[in-house]
Amino acid sequence: MLAGPFSYLPMPADYTRYLPRTTSLKAVTRSAALGGFVSSVALGVAGAAAATRPT
Repeated sequence: MLAGPFSYLPMPADYTRYLPRTTSLKAVTRSAALGGFVSSVALGVAGAAAATRPT
């Protein structure tokens, strides 16, 4: 479960260099956390739906 987030751990440093210097660290952190949370929940819901689908 943690392999996904840990594999993308070094990626934010690469993306943040394209942001303006005036970008708030809180905004970047909030956006990254929200994106990780939303995608994890969506995949979890899809997995649970697929696992409990009646045959």
